[in-house]
Amino acid sequence: MKQKETIRSLWTPTAGMLTGARRAAMLLLTTLLLTMTAQTAWAEEEGHNIIYELYGGTNSPGNPETYNSEAGVSSLSDPIPPESSGYIFDGWYTDPDFSTPVSKPAIPSGSTEDFYFYAKWLKSIEGNVIWDDANNLDGKRPTSVKVYLLANKEPIGETKTVSLENYWKATFENMPVHHWFFCNLVEEYMLQYKFSF
Repeated sequence: MKQKETIRSLWTPTAGMLTGARRAAMLLLTTLLLTMTAQTAWAEEEGHNIIYELYGGTNSPGNPETYNSEAGVSSLSDPIPPESSGYIFDGWYTDPDFSTPVSKPAIPSGSTEDFYFYAKWLKSIEGNVIWDDANNLDGKRPTSVKVYLLANKEPIGETKTVSLENYWKATFENMPVHHWFFCNLVEEYMLQYKFSF
């Protein structure tokens, strides 16, 4: 029996009002219908997930964890930097390689999928050469060497020259935060020192 027919059958045509038993059934049916409507509206409002990759930072309280398809999300707030100092927030991105910045709106209305956002941090990195040549016992230590950064096994940033004049130190300004590894450009000196930061 259809819903409207069920409600109509609970009405007493001759009296124009509900009998006691039918009134109770009508109230129960109405309550169920209202509950189902409310649950459906709540589910739609609950929406879809937003996942943030913060790389040590703390998300802003203003950034929602879910969104409603009808409304979307206009923009994102800046996160709180990691506890260690020196980090600069450089924007939200839609991919872990930081190739596509988040535009506005961050999530267009009508979207239905979960969204992932990645916080890009910049940090100045300083390192220094530590020689393992018995204090240049054989006199073969070069006057300078070149060092650079690798991220995911790929060179990033510029090449730096370190020497006694700069205390064998190199500083890489505002580098994107990755798992860094420092490497020498001159192969014959690879086994004679390490670069520490």
